[in-house]
Amino acid sequence: MFHELIRIRKAFGIEVASLEHYPACVFPNTETRTMFGNRNCSAAKTSCTIGFDGNIRPCSHAPMSYGNVAEQGLSVAWIGMDAWRDDSLVPSVCKLTCGEYPGKCGGGCRIESLNVHQGVGGSDPYSLEAAPAAKRAVAKLKLLDPAVIVQLQPKVRFRKENFGFIAYRSSTNWVAMDSTLYGIVVPSKPVSVTDVATAYQSSEDDALETLSILSAKGIVQII
Repeated sequence: MFHELIRIRKAFGIEVASLEHYPACVFPNTETRTMFGNRNCSAAKTSCTIGFDGNIRPCSHAPMSYGNVAEQGLSVAWIGMDAWRDDSLVPSVCKLTCGEYPGKCGGGCRIESLNVHQGVGGSDPYSLEAAPAAKRAVAKLKLLDPAVIVQLQPKVRFRKENFGFIAYRSSTNWVAMDSTLYGIVVPSKPVSVTDVATAYQSSEDDALETLSILSAKGIVQII
């Protein structure tokens, strides 16, 4: 299927993509993985679905409801979906054999597992349950100037989580941050590489990378 879609793209100039979160091990080469393997499952992590009836589901594919927005409210349902965030639903074989879990692969689609195995904790039916043959293409981070001064973007919002916070501007521009980083950027005051390095007692190279990621995601702006 992947090869046929790539052929169509090359032959007709048609842009094709997939909304499916495929397991990394399904891709035979870097070309197919680069084109179809750069999606992560956001179900109950950074998004959820509210149906026409008010029922709250982890994603639009999921049949199960964790509450109703008009009855229990969104917060109750969100807390009820904790298992989708702590990765307890991801098969053990993925955690042990993948080598790219959890940073570059989340074990495939839980609803695909439900459809085949009658449970969300099974393997994605497309999973080969092996170490991925193809590497995921990752754009190289463009580092900021070491003397840069940044400040929080005014439109950034935050959501409290067990590990700290999610800072986001949109469904694609978001980052997870701990309480230390939150405490540095949230006062909306100028922040330097030295500020971050001092707070974490880390090298300035690591601090520069942190600020560069925040800038690339639109969380901070250069001033």
